[in-house]
Amino acid sequence: MSYVFPAETPTGVINGINTVFTTAGNIYMISYVVVDGVIYVGTVSFTAGSNTFTLADAPTVSVEIVYYDSVPSLPSGTAITVAECRSEFLKRKKDISDIDAITGTFMQWCNYLNRFAYRELSSIQPEQYLKSYIYTWSPGTATYALPSDFQDVNPQGTGFYLIDSDGNDTDRRLAITGFGSTKNGYFLNSSAVTFTPIPTEVKQHRLRYIPTLAELTAETDEMLIPKRFSYHIMDYLDSCYTLWDEEASAEVFNDERVIRTMNELVSHIKPDGQVATLPDFTEDYYY
Repeated sequence: MSYVFPAETPTGVINGINTVFTTAGNIYMISYVVVDGVIYVGTVSFTAGSNTFTLADAPTVSVEIVYYDSVPSLPSGTAITVAECRSEFLKRKKDISDIDAITGTFMQWCNYLNRFAYRELSSIQPEQYLKSYIYTWSPGTATYALPSDFQDVNPQGTGFYLIDSDGNDTDRRLAITGFGSTKNGYFLNSSAVTFTPIPTEVKQHRLRYIPTLAELTAETDEMLIPKRFSYHIMDYLDSCYTLWDEEASAEVFNDERVIRTMNELVSHIKPDGQVATLPDFTEDYYY
């Protein structure tokens, strides 16, 4: 992790009105911000991995920031492959030859779980999955094709964001409108986006979106769920096996078991924080 110190002076207009500033590197964690010569104790908002931050109060003299501009590499072995899932599941069941007798069964179960994980994680941690695409409006043209891997724009941090005349990204996001609307916004169908009202000038917007998930197809493919949650993976696979093996006596409690396992899994995979409130260092005294 790289620590940006001494304090960096970000770019941005200082006029007592502007609150948005841009750093030279991407921000992953902020240590502190100095506003008008004193350590700032208000709220500082930023999106991890971006190079802009927003203050709750507008500076009138100066701004400086000390932050981390990268994240540490994850230790090896944090992901679990389909093959590792199979090996661990074999230890639990002792024999899974009946599963392998039908080609693709185990892979299908892993895909079921991977899709569930993606649906949940892309909602609570969208930043690690987001992709972007730039749209340039042509006057008189309202409808444009969506990226081929587009899935949705529901989670926080997604949508269409205005790019200003200098080519800089902004936090001005278009609202979702509807057919025939005269308000500035957009609506989607399965393969295209339509902007409202019909554009009359050239503008650019960046679409930040959740892409479709690539299916697991090989034993070497990695699951989205980290290896430290392999117990939950095994519990889920065990429930799939129970249904597949048609153990009628276990059917009664199987649904409850799956729900409990998945709820516990989601509750322990914490979302990334999007807002950082800096501590008030002015109240720290040493005696």
